[in-house]
Amino acid sequence: MLAGGVLEAEPGEVVLSDSTSVNLYKLAVAACAARPDRHVIVTDDDNFPSDRYIFQGLAEERGLDLRVVKTDIDLGISVEAVREALDEDVALVSLSHVAYRSGAVADMAAVTAAAHEVGALVLWDLSHSAGAVRVPLRSAGVDLAVGCTYKHLNAGPGAPAFLYVRADLQPELRQPIWGWFGQRDQFDMGAEYDPVASIDRFQVGTPPVLGAYAALEGARITAEAGIGAIAEKGRRSGRTRSR
Repeated sequence: MLAGGVLEAEPGEVVLSDSTSVNLYKLAVAACAARPDRHVIVTDDDNFPSDRYIFQGLAEERGLDLRVVKTDIDLGISVEAVREALDEDVALVSLSHVAYRSGAVADMAAVTAAAHEVGALVLWDLSHSAGAVRVPLRSAGVDLAVGCTYKHLNAGPGAPAFLYVRADLQPELRQPIWGWFGQRDQFDMGAEYDPVASIDRFQVGTPPVLGAYAALEGARITAEAGIGAIAEKGRRSGRTRSR
């Protein structure tokens, strides 16, 4: 339900799990581990502060370089600025799809394509876009994404976040928090961690059931209203601007 009518994703590519920050950390670590010979994370100076803090901590912990792109506070991140920051040492590019202060909408497809040209993975934060604008994960070739459900998806404070991993990448990536909800044959209580082959390998512990129902209901309402109609209303009110 979360993907259907809200995000452009296939069944089995999205799961409710943890908080946005925890999901961001899990996927960023998995992405960097999948590019072990690369040493740079690219983000921008107008990305949501919590995202930047996570990348700062990850860079310090793993001995990586954090390359911060200058962003126009009103117009948002430009494809040209991202392209200038890219080279063969970049493991991960992570940006917000919609800027949290201005509402500027990044060109998801062009930024993702530019990162792929140098072999980097791309991780988008959808916290300010899911439920507000179209999110073309599949057609843009996006690798990874995270987002919350308590903002435009109406699930309320404390509701679980979600993460997206493109289907063909799932077997390749292993996230750093090995919990029993990511374990194959979970209730066999095996002594060794063996992650399930599906998107569930990116889960950790027991989810908040009531919060998950709120998230599903919020997504259902959004899908029923239609993301196209919601996005058009947002444009008319001047809340989002494309770049």
